[in-house]
Amino acid sequence: MAQFFDFPHPRVLFESVPDDVYVLLEKHVAHAVRIGPNDLVHEDEFDLYVTFEEHPQRLFSRLSTFSVGAKSLSWKFSRDVETYASELYIPDPINENDDARRLVEDTLVDLFPPGPKLAWRSDYVKTGTLDDKCIPLLHLGDAKEVLALIATDFGGGSYVLALPPGVGQVERWFTWSITVLHNVASDRFPAAPGWAEAAEWSSAAAVAAADTLEQVRAAWADARVEFVKSEREALDRLEARREEDQRGLQRLLTEDGHELEEAVAQAFDLLGFEVTVMGEDHRDPVTKALLEDIRVQAPGEEWTGLVEVKGYTKGAKVGDLSQITNRPVLAFHREHNREPDALWHVVNAHRRIDPSARPRAIDSDAELDGLAAQHGMLIDTRDLFRAVRAVQDRTCTPGAIRESLRAGLRRWTFDPSDVEGPASH
Repeated sequence: MAQFFDFPHPRVLFESVPDDVYVLLEKHVAHAVRIGPNDLVHEDEFDLYVTFEEHPQRLFSRLSTFSVGAKSLSWKFSRDVETYASELYIPDPINENDDARRLVEDTLVDLFPPGPKLAWRSDYVKTGTLDDKCIPLLHLGDAKEVLALIATDFGGGSYVLALPPGVGQVERWFTWSITVLHNVASDRFPAAPGWAEAAEWSSAAAVAAADTLEQVRAAWADARVEFVKSEREALDRLEARREEDQRGLQRLLTEDGHELEEAVAQAFDLLGFEVTVMGEDHRDPVTKALLEDIRVQAPGEEWTGLVEVKGYTKGAKVGDLSQITNRPVLAFHREHNREPDALWHVVNAHRRIDPSARPRAIDSDAELDGLAAQHGMLIDTRDLFRAVRAVQDRTCTPGAIRESLRAGLRRWTFDPSDVEGPASH
């Protein structure tokens, strides 16, 4: 029987492959054909389909597929599961293959930093074994959400390699895939690519150079492991500190009620005041109304300030100023036969808004005249937070900030230039 156009194997269809990538890949195959979305071909005449399409329309039952950036691969597979998992794993079948493991480490790991990412959805992509239908190249955490895979259930002994968008070193992945296919279908992939690079057919100098490269790669793999470990430890420390912030001084910016009172008391304590949280039993003996929330005293002096603490989802209320200027002052006078040295109305206004975007609490200074007449002032918790932060940063001393607070009237705002310079110890 006469036969014409009997091209050698492997015969490869290339669809939507960038020109610069096509030049690198086509040299590794015996017969390459580039096709467009509307070109018709007969799958029996080809061995491999290479596509960079997000939604490939040509998924052949008999042809193996090399896919980069696909969001779906027929009805069986779709890459549309959003996940925030961050712990990456290379499963054992890949980890035990040096070439595959290095490919994953070199080209995939850095594509998936902490943050949102898309994983594959499939009836097969569920468990560690994936029902023997798929081999994950890289997956996330205990849920084994798969980020890249080899599928083996597309009929006719075909394989699908699904790589994410942006993957680097596509030529390395391609030659590795051809080698895998050579091992399972040598009639259609008769020779592994790169035989000239094999040690058996290379000079001693080339073999030595290849050994050196392997040593460098091994050292890099070890360094990567240490880096990933160090990064994980640093992330864990950061998460722990942020949790401490949320339970601690950040309550100045987020809370109201008892939680805000605790945070304000903590802030004044860190600034060196002697702080007393008055509690629920501190009430007017006649009306039983609650008095001030906190008392602050200057260390070593007979100086006492009364503090009322309020949190608001919207702006601070002028009418609430009387809660510190009336009954608490009278009760303190009855107790000590003198007036308090200061009245501080501490407010966390617009507490559900980003602190950087909040308007000024009680915008008009004139509305604070009554408070100022009684040696009082309004304190925004944002300024209190900034003051504590300046002490932590050692740009201001607690003593300097205490003096600034004691000297304040009407409205106190933290300005580092108004207080003493950096702490010396």
